[in-house]
Amino acid sequence: MDPQAKNISSKLASLGAALTILSLTFDPFLQLLVNYPAENHEDANGASIPYAQGYSKGEERESGVLVIGNESTTDHNGYHGTETTPDSQMVAAITNGLWNMDFRQEPEYNCLGSNCTWPLHVSLAVCSSCYNISSYLNVSHPSDVVDEDDPNAAVSISPEDNLKYSLEPHIPLTITNQETESSYQKEGMIAIGTSLPNATINFQHSQTLLFAFAMIKAADQYLANKTTWAETPVEAVECGLQLCMNTYFSSLENGKYSETILQPHSERVSTSWRATLSEEQQNRSSTNIGTDNWNPIGHEYYLPRADFQLQLSANQTAIFFNSTNQTASSQDTGLSPSANFNVSQPAIDSTIAYLHSLFRTEPHKEPNVAALGDMTHYTSPSTQALYNSPSLNSTFKNIAHDMSSAIRNSNNRTISGRHSTYEVKIAVSWGFIVVPMLICVLDLLFLLAAMWQTKKAGVPLWKENVLAAAVWGLDGETKEQARMDWDCKKVGVRDGGWTVQFRGGRERGELVG
Repeated sequence: MDPQAKNISSKLASLGAALTILSLTFDPFLQLLVNYPAENHEDANGASIPYAQGYSKGEERESGVLVIGNESTTDHNGYHGTETTPDSQMVAAITNGLWNMDFRQEPEYNCLGSNCTWPLHVSLAVCSSCYNISSYLNVSHPSDVVDEDDPNAAVSISPEDNLKYSLEPHIPLTITNQETESSYQKEGMIAIGTSLPNATINFQHSQTLLFAFAMIKAADQYLANKTTWAETPVEAVECGLQLCMNTYFSSLENGKYSETILQPHSERVSTSWRATLSEEQQNRSSTNIGTDNWNPIGHEYYLPRADFQLQLSANQTAIFFNSTNQTASSQDTGLSPSANFNVSQPAIDSTIAYLHSLFRTEPHKEPNVAALGDMTHYTSPSTQALYNSPSLNSTFKNIAHDMSSAIRNSNNRTISGRHSTYEVKIAVSWGFIVVPMLICVLDLLFLLAAMWQTKKAGVPLWKENVLAAAVWGLDGETKEQARMDWDCKKVGVRDGGWTVQFRGGRERGELVG
């Protein structure tokens, strides 16, 4: 082979080695060629959520019975009482909040996908609060107790065997257990419900109180006969449900709804909830019909009244129109700073009557929990739910939340939100195709150059193994060199285990494997 041909073959071999190394980058560049970016697209018309600016569900009919606080009586000063029927959705909400600690009733939102957000919005709602009032308990050791068989007779026992807890004079609630061997009934809880602010401790100044529940409860170990009455811890708790206005921030993320309540507010419109009586009836009435300054929801006597109204606070107005990254207007939200929130008297009276009915099985009978021998007795199923509740604060929060959802779902007003769609696209980065294309072009050029050089040298186009030498023999130059070394017993050419030997003389020698 002439030197020029060897030089070309050497360069081709170097090019092949470079292409082999360069080919290692082929797959990585192809992987970078295609990617899948995700984008979040928002649709301003893809979501809605209800809010309530009023509530008028429930029915109320006049009757010959007049409700005084928690009791029933006859006509008072010529005014009849009422019979009420609560809204079924409100009944379901109260029941679910009372018994179900895990599942909450949510507003009936509309979202085209699984991700939506709604702007800050205000809605009529129910708020709850609970207070530990154990500091108001009066503890005493009376020496005389009432005989259960003869209420007019008194039984004298040792003061150390008797312990009395009472919330009087604030709330008419007392729990007493006699620590005697013959004691058969053990009282574990005594409670009372009211809608009158002056019959409470922490809701004295509330004009929006729907229902307050106070109880004195002994630790569970007492009814389980694990502690004596004198050793049993006793606590008192008061919880309340009030009409209010909540500012909500609601969102739906991956199909899970969540909401945050910002600065709940409860303020009665001073001119609302007035008794709708004629002048003659007002002159004849000795009941407290309310004033502009003080007119709570709960009154001792029933009187027909105009709607109860609540109004926006200054903070809620500021949140509504000046929140961060939020430009709200009355057109966007359906609300204005002067908007009032109305609740009809049938809605209020029917809801209050139902709350009282949950815990009172008969007039003059306060809800309680007692142990009769080995059996625990509850005056009502609802009393059992509150007695067994791990947290009264959580239970009343659940009731308030579900009642608020029922109020919001009862209205046709909605707030528009944004619907977010998570889209995955196929994107091609054409710049990364340059290297794979360059490799393909160079490989093709190398193949063509190798074929041309091989043909030019007269070498058959065989694969790189000893099969070519075995079939065709060596080229002329190699044979001539081998003949010059004819006296060598072995020409040390080994390839894939084949040994090529030269046998014979200079003129008639041959290569054998």
